[in-house]
Amino acid sequence: MLFDLRAPGRKRFIQVVYLFLAVVLVGGLVLFGVGSGLPGLFSDGNPGGGTDLTKQQKERLEKVEKQVVAQPNNGKLLASLASLRADGAIGSINPQTLEISGDTRKQMNAAADAWRRYLATKPDPVDPTIAVKMAQIFQPQLLNKPDDWADAQGVVAQDQVARAEKAGVKPPYTIYLQLLQAEVAAKRTRQAKIHAADAIAAAPKGQRDAVKQQADAIQKGEAVGATDGSSTPKTITLPDDEKK
Repeated sequence: MLFDLRAPGRKRFIQVVYLFLAVVLVGGLVLFGVGSGLPGLFSDGNPGGGTDLTKQQKERLEKVEKQVVAQPNNGKLLASLASLRADGAIGSINPQTLEISGDTRKQMNAAADAWRRYLATKPDPVDPTIAVKMAQIFQPQLLNKPDDWADAQGVVAQDQVARAEKAGVKPPYTIYLQLLQAEVAAKRTRQAKIHAADAIAAAPKGQRDAVKQQADAIQKGEAVGATDGSSTPKTITLPDDEKK
């Protein structure tokens, strides 16, 4: 039987299976939002995901753009602008090939610009729903902005942790693995170590070994997306901890 640990090599086989399932889970979480309650990069829960902006959204975008010109430091307007531009960018991406046209890249950069201007207004709190979209855009497969990705993913994680604490439950360990991927890409070594430990602590007891293996793999750069815009994973060399 599959779970007969007395069979030669069976225990090791099951460990590999669990590790594989952990990798699949994290991949599904990042790209499709599986199990996190968050929209993934190409999930149906993501506004604009896989579809162009509606006529109403386009009209809203044009209106907000004009308002921002008149009120360039209005945080709420900049937040709306970032959100709408992100919707347009994500909606124009081919979910099968991840191909990005020149116009799509311009939209993503415009969304990034509005997001940074929004953050400059020092909103408290930062809107986590917009952070979700921006974290997607900043990932290696798209704009490949590791620091921005880590910052946005941090907002998302903070919101999820606060929600979990309010509900009196542990936050999903997957949110820490997402943050860990971003921090490794941004070469934030110390923060990565902290959140790797958080992921293990948040995991169900029976899954902690598998989660630890996944966190270790991420920190070694073995489970992080490409950093050159290609679809081929690249190993990220981390700096010595003393340098951070």
